[in-house]
Amino acid sequence: MQKNTHHDAEQPENPQRPGAGATPSPSIHLARGLMIWENLPTLCKYLGQFSARHADSAVSLRMLLEVNEYAAASTLARNLVENANQLALTQVGLYASQVQWLLSHNRDAEAAVRSLELALHQTLHDIALLQADPKTFAHSQGLGDRV
Repeated sequence: MQKNTHHDAEQPENPQRPGAGATPSPSIHLARGLMIWENLPTLCKYLGQFSARHADSAVSLRMLLEVNEYAAASTLARNLVENANQLALTQVGLYASQVQWLLSHNRDAEAAVRSLELALHQTLHDIALLQADPKTFAHSQGLGDRV
């Protein structure tokens, strides 16, 4: 997946954990995604590719960790972080970066992988909603008719 070279992908400034007492960031930060990719059809194309490529990534991470393949798990987590940041997938980026950090510091990543799995599930659901009805999804993101 190539990043649009006209805009720099930004990390979420301060993503919140679900249930941490603050309203969680949306799983898809549509406004940021549109700034990166410039139009909804292009963003949707790459979101569809993300869905196809990463639908089973949390399961793959879990399997890699079960057989002590920490380097491969870290590489997969890093790939998720990069793809999530390019597509403004805030929760996946947050939890994948936590998994990657824990693995790089030889720490137990099991709980972070569970959180990533939930974030991936929600994000894939939201991608499907966006692709099915872009105007309604944009309205839910506070963008109204700007898409």
